[in-house]
Amino acid sequence: MRKILVFIICMTLFLGFGCSINEKVDPRESEILKLVIDEKFDEAISKSKEYYTGDELQEMLDWVNKHKSLHLETEKKIKETFGSKSSILEIQSNHTYKIKDGYIYITGRVKNIGDTDIEYFEVVCKFLDKDGQVLDSDYTNDGLVLKSGEMREFEIMHKYKSEYDIYSLSIGEVK
Repeated sequence: MRKILVFIICMTLFLGFGCSINEKVDPRESEILKLVIDEKFDEAISKSKEYYTGDELQEMLDWVNKHKSLHLETEKKIKETFGSKSSILEIQSNHTYKIKDGYIYITGRVKNIGDTDIEYFEVVCKFLDKDGQVLDSDYTNDGLVLKSGEMREFEIMHKYKSEYDIYSLSIGEVK
């Protein structure tokens, strides 16, 4: 259920910009899109106010707020679906990447925000082009017990291609 909801949100985000193959992606939009994907909605609003004025500003603010609302609705549905006694894993927003020797390294942390221990989890990474099309994906997993409230670091190493414009992280299987 969570995978479906995350997929729907990601597709909505990418389709929301209305990019086409013939258009060059505005770096301001890319930066704001990355902030929204990372669930940094307040920062996205601040950047919108910094970069835009008038109708463009209002359009961007409406877009960010729409996706913030979708995110909050999704979180609410997840909590309703899984209840309070569940294993819920959250990717922390401070993940980073570096490109070295032909590989991209994505590092970050996950946090068990549920009420029960997690015995196994997967972090999935999708690599997208400037139009939001998924070019490739990879994942990492961990089979050590992650207690409620604890965090664990993860790293995904993947062969880098210059077509990768952005990456998207999500939670895969959780047991």
